[in-house]
Amino acid sequence: MNLKVVMKGNIARTSVEKSEPIEELSGKLSFQALDDKLMHLILENDKEAIEKGKTIQEALDASLGSLTVDLLMENLVNNYSWAQKLFGERLLRVLSGYDSAYLESNIRIPEFQRELKSTIGKRIEALKKEGLLEKDGSITEKGIELSSLLLFIEELNHLSARTYGDRHDEKALREEKQPYAKPYKKERYRDVSIQKTVRAAIKRGRQKATREDLRVLETRKKGEMYIVYAIDASGSMKGDKIRNAKKAGIALSYKAINEKNKVGLLVFSKRTKQEVQCGSSFVTILKALASIKAKEETDIAHAISSASRLFPSAPAAKHLILLTDSLPTIGEKPVEETLQEASIARSKGITISVIGLNLTEEGRKLSERIVELGQGRLYAIKDYNMLDTIVLEDYEQSLS
Repeated sequence: MNLKVVMKGNIARTSVEKSEPIEELSGKLSFQALDDKLMHLILENDKEAIEKGKTIQEALDASLGSLTVDLLMENLVNNYSWAQKLFGERLLRVLSGYDSAYLESNIRIPEFQRELKSTIGKRIEALKKEGLLEKDGSITEKGIELSSLLLFIEELNHLSARTYGDRHDEKALREEKQPYAKPYKKERYRDVSIQKTVRAAIKRGRQKATREDLRVLETRKKGEMYIVYAIDASGSMKGDKIRNAKKAGIALSYKAINEKNKVGLLVFSKRTKQEVQCGSSFVTILKALASIKAKEETDIAHAISSASRLFPSAPAAKHLILLTDSLPTIGEKPVEETLQEASIARSKGITISVIGLNLTEEGRKLSERIVELGQGRLYAIKDYNMLDTIVLEDYEQSLS
């Protein structure tokens, strides 16, 4: 199943084409399980089809292994506040047809419980009949592809509605921007950065710069760029954070691959959950992003180490975008191990930027040290809706 996407300025137009051999991504998406009928309904903005897709999307964002009416009702009746935290407001609204205030006010009424169980049961059965859920309520490949398509269209519309690159927003978008610099070896003296050299001397407690303090701005050869987008999918990322992180990954992958650059993906918590090699197709990355579930703790050192292996060993421009909302919590000395891995990655020619969501003061200090070692940029943000713009901003900076 192929979807053709045509970009004109900031407007994305989509259309369905009959299956044919294509070169991924040359303006088309190739889905294996998603049928023509359902795709047409989504593109025609059919309310029922979109609601089915959103149900799958919300279940994935809530990190649910399966959707069953008994599990939902048991939690709703026994402890509504916990159920709302577990399933998320949006999923409960899509499945029940009611907002959270109405559900909470009426969930103790037996007649309402029976009506609610019937409504949710019918909607889950409809998802099974459509092939989006297995008999046990787990999400099928078709369900993941439908969720991928919805996320992709939502993100294109989001970017179309807000022109990327408005410079009046640049200060708000970027917490700090650090040019790439490296110790002087045998480069031309005219390439020496006075600002970076003075900063290096001050850090060493010197009043005058010596040859050891000299820093030159690192020039980049134009050509292929390798980017790995590493997403923290620990438990604290559930809900809006992981949803917007997915969309930002879609925006990055779509733009970078269209510009003939290579994109990889790493999804991590206390271990590597998913990895997609640099140079994979857009659809492969899209489906991997859509299927992310947030749970467990955070091991940033392991993430940097694993991401480093996704880059080619040959000399090339390599950049890691690390997105996290917390400090590393795994390992005997998690902070020291994280900084060591950042230093090792930089020695392999990999630059590192960090996008921190609601970082604590301690988390911010660690992130500053990571980007200092990785010669990248730090973006400390609180508005998750800006994630896609910030990720694209960092991508553009990495090309310069």
